[in-house]
Amino acid sequence: MLDPYLSEVAKGNYNAILSEPLVCWVMTRGSTGPAKVLPATKTHLEHIFSCGARALVNHVLKKKNLKS
Repeated sequence: MLDPYLSEVAKGNYNAILSEPLVCWVMTRGSTGPAKVLPATKTHLEHIFSCGARALVNHVLKKKNLKS
């Protein structure tokens, strides 16, 4: 379904599906089927890292509160 669009991105035409230039390709975990390789933009990566950092801090704070 997305293959034609992803092929265009791979050729350098990021506007086929992305709103900003491609930074890299990322692999999904395949939690709902086979793993996939998808294009990532600067904004996408910033969101991933920001959410990951918040999740880590939240986890640490919960563990700390359980020990108190």
